[in-house]
Amino acid sequence: FQSCPSNSLINSMSSNAAPSCSGIPNHLLAQLESQFSASGQLQLSELATQRHKLFDVALDRRLVDQLSSTSAFAYSAAEIKPVTDQKRSGRCWLFAALNLVRIPLAKQLGLAELELSQSHLFFWDKLERGYYFLHCYLDCAMRGEPLEGRLWQHLLHNPAEDGGQWDMIVNLVEKHGVVPKQCWTEPLVSQETLQFNFWLNTWHRQSAKRIRDLHAAGQTADQIRAYIDSDLLPELFRFCCAAIGRPPAKFTFEYAATAASAGGATAEADAAAGGNKYRRIGPVTPLQFYQEHVKPLVDLGAQVCLVNDPRNPYYRLMTVDMLNNMQGARRVLYVNLPSEELRRLATDALRDRLPVWFGSHVSKGHSRTAGLADPNLHRLDLLCGLQLNTMDKKERLLYGDSLMTHAMLLTGVTPPDPAAGSPGKWRVENSWSQDYGLKGYLTVTDAWFDEYVYEVAIDKARLTDKMRAVLEQDPIVLPAWDPMGALAQ
Repeated sequence: FQSCPSNSLINSMSSNAAPSCSGIPNHLLAQLESQFSASGQLQLSELATQRHKLFDVALDRRLVDQLSSTSAFAYSAAEIKPVTDQKRSGRCWLFAALNLVRIPLAKQLGLAELELSQSHLFFWDKLERGYYFLHCYLDCAMRGEPLEGRLWQHLLHNPAEDGGQWDMIVNLVEKHGVVPKQCWTEPLVSQETLQFNFWLNTWHRQSAKRIRDLHAAGQTADQIRAYIDSDLLPELFRFCCAAIGRPPAKFTFEYAATAASAGGATAEADAAAGGNKYRRIGPVTPLQFYQEHVKPLVDLGAQVCLVNDPRNPYYRLMTVDMLNNMQGARRVLYVNLPSEELRRLATDALRDRLPVWFGSHVSKGHSRTAGLADPNLHRLDLLCGLQLNTMDKKERLLYGDSLMTHAMLLTGVTPPDPAAGSPGKWRVENSWSQDYGLKGYLTVTDAWFDEYVYEVAIDKARLTDKMRAVLEQDPIVLPAWDPMGALAQ
């Protein structure tokens, strides 16, 4: 190889032809090739990755063995079957929330297995969030935001997104309730949302143009709101009903209790009834079912979303501009705290056998096949000398290398044991079917929690006075495209 003459670029500018020696200088390519060929370790890595997945080759097997050595945890919440499966959808936040709810509900009803309808909340989220976004488009038009500006382009990028935040879950269940899955079978659209969202995104962008055009033509905000109610909302309702189906207005939940329920059903009572364990609830509305049978056991509205965002001051209230799923409803609010406080509060909840909903960047330091997560799980430094852990959590957020991507459920924890040299470990219930990881579950370390867990939902009663006082603050308003809203964007 020969290096390019120093004036080759200048000479090439006089012609439309590509320069004869462009890009990486040839002498540097020669050096790189020579250095790689001289390393037996790098050549062995090259051979291994030709036949095996990169993530598997780089997996630290010693760490895998250490983390997989036991499935027992010091503090655990009950776990209910079946392992859920969100399939080809982004409904993780709904699955995690309903997995949390079903644990005390199953115990109350005397059930070993229970699943609640994620599609019920999926339907209402698409409808309510669509209505919310229509008003966001109006607000943008009223503000005079330029169409090519970042706010408009963010809102129009993927308005039909499946994801969501904790307060958005509360909005849905406190208005529309919950339904046992057996009372409304899962429609195909909610299992595979790509095509539905493709068309729904087009409808959103078309509706945004209509709203901007009406505003440009001199229509008042009240006139445009009336148009949203009379024309756009009916269009959205028809589409959601036709594609997903209509959720039940009322249902009757029939089941056979397999154990003594916490509500008072006993073996003696079953025996007196001739061994009949048949039970029935209903007919009830989904909201009645939530208010009468779920909320007394776990009040989702009493839980607060705590986040760890080292870019912003701790013990401050935060929100994200134009992030919600229901017009005029509970705002998406975060109490920003150090990561060790999130871990402490989550541990305290699990000590009381209460699972914890959380949001994280799941793909970082994560093995789907092993069902493990740790920042040092993959050793690219050994594979090819590449160091990928040089940024801290704050820097990863600032440089776009990390954000919330997935919600799951913490169901167990073992605090670290310095004497034994063992790290703190957490058991996580996922919603990727029983074929994932450890029969549907994941083990993550304290180190992974600190680096890649961004939020947990904790009952307000468990917070310190200092934390509760944060809820009285005027929130810092982060821009609509901020990574703190990524789980719902």
